[in-house]
Amino acid sequence: VLACDGETREEVEAALSLATFIGIDFGTSTTIASRAFLDPVKRVLTTEPIPIPQMDRLGRTIEDHLVPSCVAWHEGKLLIGHGAAEIKPELSRDEDVWFSFKMELGIDLGPKYVRSKLNGQDGWLDIRRPQDVATCFFQYLKEHIEKWVAMRGLPQEIRYAVSVPASFEANQRLDLCRVMKRAGISVEDSSIIDEPNAAFVSYLLDTLTVGDGILKSFQDRKRNALVFDFGAGTCDISVLQVGCDSQRLVSRNLAISQFRALGGDNIDKQIARNILWPEIQKNCLGKEDHIRSVELEQVILPRLQPAGEELKIQCCKIIAARAQGGDLSIYRNSSEKVIVKAIPTIKIRDLCLELPEPSITLKEFFHIMEPFLAQKTDSENADAISVFEPIENALSKAGLARDQLDLVLFIGGSAESPLVQDAIKSYFGRFVECEIGPDIRTPVSRGAAVHSLTWNGLEMQFIHPITSETIYILTAGNVLHQLIPAGTAIPTPEVLFTDALIIPKDEQEKVELPICVSTASKV
Repeated sequence: VLACDGETREEVEAALSLATFIGIDFGTSTTIASRAFLDPVKRVLTTEPIPIPQMDRLGRTIEDHLVPSCVAWHEGKLLIGHGAAEIKPELSRDEDVWFSFKMELGIDLGPKYVRSKLNGQDGWLDIRRPQDVATCFFQYLKEHIEKWVAMRGLPQEIRYAVSVPASFEANQRLDLCRVMKRAGISVEDSSIIDEPNAAFVSYLLDTLTVGDGILKSFQDRKRNALVFDFGAGTCDISVLQVGCDSQRLVSRNLAISQFRALGGDNIDKQIARNILWPEIQKNCLGKEDHIRSVELEQVILPRLQPAGEELKIQCCKIIAARAQGGDLSIYRNSSEKVIVKAIPTIKIRDLCLELPEPSITLKEFFHIMEPFLAQKTDSENADAISVFEPIENALSKAGLARDQLDLVLFIGGSAESPLVQDAIKSYFGRFVECEIGPDIRTPVSRGAAVHSLTWNGLEMQFIHPITSETIYILTAGNVLHQLIPAGTAIPTPEVLFTDALIIPKDEQEKVELPICVSTASKV
């Protein structure tokens, strides 16, 4: 299918004549949409990202395939994408700017944004839950994707696929589908593809376009690949086995990591909390001034986080440019300071908190990154989980040691960090090939576009999804009975239902069977 040979070409051409196949990588910080199509010159299957018009704070329109997953209400205007991200430091989170709402899907306890300026009154939008802002965001994407398709003269029937973290649980997947349907985007459970799998499909497609060398490399033996997808909200690990059977690639998922909210956002928060906030305390607060913990967590740190993100990005650029693949440790004790633009004044009661020159030294940045890159850690800080925890979790489920891997594929904005790449390469050793593409942000959306074509157009699925955790029945006394082991390809008819269950009383007409994922607490 990826090589688009023989009869498959005719099937692909027929499908593409009837519909336009779009894949959406809905990211915590950035969202990208791509289209799958046949290259008219090379006659090979390929993909392209779709430029989305976005208004900046001054009202100018720019087109970019990178769409920050951010929505803002500013001076009577709704900004989505670049403009919203641009003014994010000046606004109040969940009041007039909303971001990282992807990680809040799956739980609906009613209106969460109690201070929202868009509360449905006076005929304005109603944004009081994560689902509301996600719906608004997808409506914007859909509108501009449809305009782009019409301008290009492509088939008006649009079929979508969307990617999710492999470790996303059922409630999160279902909630995303509901949100997209509310936005007018028709997606089914089977239209979802795990982000690492989508990235791997894109990697295979890119490799096949330069020849069939990858086929030959898999003919001698099956190879194990680990996709390291480190974005803003999740560190998602997928382990796959790839082989070659009669000139065809055969791949299957072996394991995926347990869901943990670990991403670039966590690094930004640590910089805000441990570097920027102490500076504000030193410069702006007297001995008699006291900040309540709720003010710190809900008002101050969210306003400092964008500056933390920019400091992180600038530190990574400096280290990457100077080290150029060499020894990074020479910067570990560097006192060189990185400075970004001033943080707008934060008003708390009668206090005005200011930081005209947010800064961090390279030494401080290394110190912030240490717990995230520690191979062994006993840190109790929930915001500083090591990336090696999900890696080892996935390898354990796959029954593999680190030296049994053949390939590590880097995906996601946070994986661009030279410190992260260096730590991962050191962990796996020089005999494991590490692939870092020229653009590690678009492969997920491009793989999702291919999935849209193959599933919606050809009714084929490249890599079957698997259960991330074991699924149980919970019985009396909190006893867990295994139904489906972790790593089972789904859907599956193989359910280990036991006939040893008994009811607690005679003539009982009803029985309740709570289904749990991984632990008794996740019913």
